[in-house]
Amino acid sequence: MYTTIESFLANWAYEADGTQKLLDVLTDASLGTSAVADGRTIGRLAWHIAQTIPEMMGHTGLQVAGPGEREDVPAHAADIANGYRTAAAALVEQLRALAERQAAIVRSELQ
Repeated sequence: MYTTIESFLANWAYEADGTQKLLDVLTDASLGTSAVADGRTIGRLAWHIAQTIPEMMGHTGLQVAGPGEREDVPAHAADIANGYRTAAAALVEQLRALAERQAAIVRSELQ
């Protein structure tokens, strides 16, 4: 369990970097591949990962830029990787801003 935003962000940096590396090596040809018959394609799974960041954070009240949950799976792997990159970075920005707002509240209460 995380007790500070900074501890989450330290772990997020590691996890987001690994995910980004994976998404960056996908090819357009690989997007239609499925591990099992009638299963989700690699493209759908990858896009779901990118879409989930803004969608889930929206439930917390944070407005994180990135792919919308109703957007279709892009035909190009680079678009999926870029969508994830945008959402992952936007989450960091939003959480750092939240931490700063919280710190300002604490500082004002201590004065």
